[in-house]
Amino acid sequence: MKENIWIDFKEENEDDLIIKQFNDLFKTNFEICFDNVEDYIEKNFLQETPREELLREYNIKSCCNIPIYYACKLLDYVVIQYTNEYKEVSKTELAYLKTMATQIGIAINQSAH
Repeated sequence: MKENIWIDFKEENEDDLIIKQFNDLFKTNFEICFDNVEDYIEKNFLQETPREELLREYNIKSCCNIPIYYACKLLDYVVIQYTNEYKEVSKTELAYLKTMATQIGIAINQSAH
């Protein structure tokens, strides 16, 4: 992976519409993985939407978001974004990310006690 992009959705300078759309998306517990941003935008009818604007602003080429759960409760996401190249996440890599997300969920829960 060439570059990580971390977006703090609490920043006041972010566009409110983009923030709301991404927060709503994450609340659905939706796993997002795409290897080509152009295909993702086209297949999901995202042309001229805040999500397309954000993807293009940060030059995201490929992405994988995996939800982190503990006891069926959504805690957060593991997010990997490729900005310099298109990258297909293999089934093995996806399985690893899901296992990692499970372990992170356990660690978050244990740290809260």
